[in-house]
Amino acid sequence: MKKLHVLNAGCVSGEVKNTVDLFNAYHDGIQAENSSGGSVDRIRRMLDGEPCDLLILADDAIITGMLMPKHTKGYYVFAGNSMVIMVTNPDKSITDENWKQTLLDPDITFGHYDPYVDPGGYRSVMVCMLADSVEPGLSKKLLEHPGRRIYKSLEDKKADFSFSYMSNALKNGIPFAQLPDGINFSKPALNEHYATAAFDLDGDGKNIVRGSAICHALTIPESAVEPKWAMEFVKLFLQTNFEERGFLPRSGIVGDWQGPIASA
Repeated sequence: MKKLHVLNAGCVSGEVKNTVDLFNAYHDGIQAENSSGGSVDRIRRMLDGEPCDLLILADDAIITGMLMPKHTKGYYVFAGNSMVIMVTNPDKSITDENWKQTLLDPDITFGHYDPYVDPGGYRSVMVCMLADSVEPGLSKKLLEHPGRRIYKSLEDKKADFSFSYMSNALKNGIPFAQLPDGINFSKPALNEHYATAAFDLDGDGKNIVRGSAICHALTIPESAVEPKWAMEFVKLFLQTNFEERGFLPRSGIVGDWQGPIASA
């Protein structure tokens, strides 16, 4: 039996799994299977030869920077998001008003994913980089906080608080604090400001991603073995009500994308 290989960001793992189940229920001659993880890692796996018919990623910038134009000609943005501070220790609490004081408490811990493999990780770092626009000196205090942790897997959440996407918190019913628009990467109108923060993915200056309003996007690589079936999968995936799932409304086509788009 033929396989449809989907590599996807952890932030849409539930939505992708629902689509896998739906796709497989409709088709007998081909079955979809997915692998969730950090988007940078998903791209690197594909470039290293892991079978991939469809990439569903947390940041469109890495499609442009790591894949275009050699490995894909275009992509579709299907949703936006916002960075928040999520409670990961049920004995702790945080609010929109006290998030600075809470995170600066020397006795608490807060964490985020590995910025070298996950956009949620480098966006967390960039939130801290932009924090001086909220309060002078805050960036250094956050980045050098003794309780800062870096998670190495999707299951590794042992800190009191975690930088996260708003959709993750809302979908899972977890308390969170919203961050100011100037640092939460939710507003395209602030992209010039967001872009003052940047992260070097490879450490050699050749793959630098700059801050921008969060755009979750998907693309079908040139090396896809089953591109037509990938298009069918995308049609089903885009039937998801992303706003209902905690994502922000955002859509757009970049480059040569001939595939389906979400209905208005």
